[in-house]
Amino acid sequence: GTNLPKHTDWLKNKYSMPSTSQTILGSTSHPNGGTTTTVFGDKFKADGYFGFTDGLHTVSFYLNNFTGQVGMQGSLEKEPGDSSWSNLTLTGPTTDYNDSTGGTTKVVTFNFTGNFTYVRATVEFDSTDTNGDGSVSKVLYNF
Repeated sequence: GTNLPKHTDWLKNKYSMPSTSQTILGSTSHPNGGTTTTVFGDKFKADGYFGFTDGLHTVSFYLNNFTGQVGMQGSLEKEPGDSSWSNLTLTGPTTDYNDSTGGTTKVVTFNFTGNFTYVRATVEFDSTDTNGDGSVSKVLYNF
């Protein structure tokens, strides 16, 4: 007996991108029009959780008439609590976050690097959205 098939399966999983992205935040609307409100997505397992060491992650935010900032947070904890999260530096159109003014409708995509055990999306709805019309239809995550 040889372990070659098991080893090649591991390599295939390690060096192949998932065929579909995970939705890490579903449709989210401005909860309180006229106020600045931050929404945090649920935690999702990331590279470090699975023992992967390449640390490359990609995330896309689907914005609809959105005014505010979007970002990602990561944790190295096995069971992260509320204080276990750090803001991550994103590479793409801007760093740290996407600052959208005047009701942006588009998809913004970022990369970030790190061997985090968990990640989560953050969405800050700006107070200038007085009617609460802005939303994020989804956030997709790939690692």
